[in-house]
Amino acid sequence: AVVSTQSAGDEEECCPTCVTDWLLPVDDKTEFRLKVGDSVTFGVVINLPGGKTIPIERLKWEKRRQEDFLTAKKYDISDDGTHLTVNNLILQDEGIYRLRACIDTANNVCGSVEFSLSVQNDVMIAVDAHQTVAEMGSVTFGVVILGVDPEPAWQQIMWLHEDMELLPPKTRRIKAGHSRRNLTITSVVKADEGSYRCGLTLDDGSYHSVDFTLTVDGGDENDILVPVRTPVSVMHSSSATLAVRTPLQGVPPTAFTWIRNGAFIDANNNPKYSFVNYRKGLLVRNVQDSDAGTYTAQLMFGNIHVRAEVELIINTADITITPENSPLRTVIGQNAHFLVTIDSVGSNVPWKSVDWYRLGADAESRERKLTPPSGRIQTPDNRRKLVIKGVEKSDEGWYEVEVNHKGSVVSAKVQLIVLESKWVNSQ
Repeated sequence: AVVSTQSAGDEEECCPTCVTDWLLPVDDKTEFRLKVGDSVTFGVVINLPGGKTIPIERLKWEKRRQEDFLTAKKYDISDDGTHLTVNNLILQDEGIYRLRACIDTANNVCGSVEFSLSVQNDVMIAVDAHQTVAEMGSVTFGVVILGVDPEPAWQQIMWLHEDMELLPPKTRRIKAGHSRRNLTITSVVKADEGSYRCGLTLDDGSYHSVDFTLTVDGGDENDILVPVRTPVSVMHSSSATLAVRTPLQGVPPTAFTWIRNGAFIDANNNPKYSFVNYRKGLLVRNVQDSDAGTYTAQLMFGNIHVRAEVELIINTADITITPENSPLRTVIGQNAHFLVTIDSVGSNVPWKSVDWYRLGADAESRERKLTPPSGRIQTPDNRRKLVIKGVEKSDEGWYEVEVNHKGSVVSAKVQLIVLESKWVNSQ
């Protein structure tokens, strides 16, 4: 406390010898340490002979280096002027407060008490700071900013992942909301796991931050980019389409590249190649022996960097598969019979070399293998037929038969259309 008294001579109200220790802090407390959002009350005790008091107009509360601070509604002064309350503390309330009191009307006998206020630096509070999500899920981190007036602008807030700035976002999977107070990541992958930080720079140059951690369950980079099919077998001088798929949403075509023999494929300047399906596919024209081998698809999307390999095989054997009744139309409850003819020059194709598959909705990816048959599925005539008993609406779609014989792999697709009417058009 700083307690001072000045006297210029005798007074009617009090002699100079009567003013010793007449202005004291309540409970001798002059240092206060509080948190943002708290309230504090400073108070003094006036000890004058005979219980005399000092009119409130001779008591003046001040804050060092701040004029007219009492105009704010957050400050309350008691009726006798001896107590000052500061409500809803913010960082800017930190400092030195002083009460000046004068005994006489001429302000010749005066004293003062100073109070020191320290406001703790809890500017930011983390919301759900430690989270665990499943791969391909989404996560949102958030902060609450307290005691800063005026409210910080969005430009003063930055999010980081392992010291890498995330804003402005380099990927559509990352979005900031509520003036950057929220950070959302969608299609979460294993590479997103780790430490995050939200930093705030105030107008006074001070920096404040809170930390977050993200754990990803079941994350496997091998599942981010996978071949639609490998190997891909085609006849000599024909065309081949190599393709990959990813569960990530919103990936731009520019995130995909294809690599062959350690060099990036420039499909724009090489007529042998074309990118298809938003660059998730590569078309190879007029396939020759030199085109056989491994092709690598690469995905670079934000902090995700993965690769998948697709093998291209040239079918040198003379094997052909001819679907005899595709598309096949039937109705619910009936049996569906697919028939294919398999021709091979020089040898017969045994039943063990033939497999049937159920394809996915894209008519490309294999959903499940149907051989060996079970349940409603049968493959008679050395697997040259595919029989589906008691057809259901869910059986509608594409099927594939594949022959793997003496190093050659050939396949063909057939389509099943399930009608609700009992009348079925001819094949």
